[in-house]
Amino acid sequence: MSMLSDKPSDSSKQPVGIPSASLQLKGGANDGKSVDLTGSVTWVGRDATSDIVIEDARVSRQHAGIRQDRMGYWIKDMSSRNGTYVNGMRIRGEGQRLQNMDRLEFGASGEEFWLFQYDGEGSSTFDTAGK
Repeated sequence: MSMLSDKPSDSSKQPVGIPSASLQLKGGANDGKSVDLTGSVTWVGRDATSDIVIEDARVSRQHAGIRQDRMGYWIKDMSSRNGTYVNGMRIRGEGQRLQNMDRLEFGASGEEFWLFQYDGEGSSTFDTAGK
């Protein structure tokens, strides 16, 4: 079960010149909820201090980070036990650059996942038709 944090990100502000991006939850009790990635780093995990809190035992307290830089958005697994997956593939090492409509899973629950939306033009809407 995922829960979106109600607090604003404590991360530093979004870098200048980087269009915004969002994640949209698919599946579970909070299906359709979305969160804007507004800080330079968005933390995902079970810990209450995370920007995106996922209340699931398969998710580590500090599971993953999504960071922005001049080149776009990157996701890195923070040595979680059950892994972070992009389009079904477990990521390792320095992380992976995210592309529009990538499917993100934290802890590989399979019951719910997040869609990453970023078109490089600053759009913050999701088009899930055909997905």
